[in-house]
Amino acid sequence: MSECGLVDECRCGRPAVYHGSGGRLTCGDHLSEWLRSQVFAELKKFIKSSDSLAVAASGGKDSTALLEMVHDWNCERNNPLPLKAILIDEGITGYREFTRKFLEKFCEFHDIPLTVVTFRESLGSNLDSIMKRRKDSQVSSCTICGAFRRYLLNRVAREAGATKLLLAHNLDDEVQTLLMNLFTGNVGQAGRKGELSETPDDLFVPRFKPLIRVPEKALTIHGLLHYPSLPDRECPYLRESLRYEMRLMANEYETLHPGFKLKLINTYLRDILPALQKTPPKSGGNLQKCECCGEPASQLICKTCQLRQTLGLKAPDA
Repeated sequence: MSECGLVDECRCGRPAVYHGSGGRLTCGDHLSEWLRSQVFAELKKFIKSSDSLAVAASGGKDSTALLEMVHDWNCERNNPLPLKAILIDEGITGYREFTRKFLEKFCEFHDIPLTVVTFRESLGSNLDSIMKRRKDSQVSSCTICGAFRRYLLNRVAREAGATKLLLAHNLDDEVQTLLMNLFTGNVGQAGRKGELSETPDDLFVPRFKPLIRVPEKALTIHGLLHYPSLPDRECPYLRESLRYEMRLMANEYETLHPGFKLKLINTYLRDILPALQKTPPKSGGNLQKCECCGEPASQLICKTCQLRQTLGLKAPDA
């Protein structure tokens, strides 16, 4: 709504539902068109004709939009690539069971193969139970969940023959991650966070983020318009994390300085990331196999297994 009380309009004359950077106003249809153009351009840039794709899906607005757009892009190809979805069910009561049900129906409707892996099956305990046994540990729920999710996603994608694992990390996610790494002095991690993360180790499936320049707000509006049955639920552990603090800070700066997030990520990708990637890794940067699980690690025991031992969990699928 404009200051004079008139409804803002898209260039086509219909009411605008999204105010983008630079004052761009779009209706629902043109917002979806813009999102598709962004994702399709990223796919064209980074996906090879020999690739097999796995999309990390959760049943949330971001990964659902990504999965549908990748599916549509793939269907338009003369030779469609193998495509599958992977859901890691952490076992968060009142949250994951709803998004899982939505995703299962979505994949069935679009004829997309879906693999579901649970924390309980792989680790012997769901996240709710893990949080209860955390006791005096200062490790946050997001650290615990994120470590095991990344571990399982990489392994499941590799075992499925995927050559690229697509993640629905949006612009806001990447800004938060960058700020977290800078605030905690984790420059090494910041040097691995581009659109496409690759390593020379065959056990790592390259991770690709087609939504890296797409604002969360755009995906939220797209989800409301196109997925009316999408569960409107927030992870109950969200607010205890450092990420949540970075989210609030970044949103405040975006309000004060519109375009801040996109400018930060573009500067990072263009100038900072290339410089970090030229910096020789510190000691311990060479990959080897974890003595516990056999997965790639920069130490004798990988970070995931260290965390698993601290929490008294079994080895994955042991």
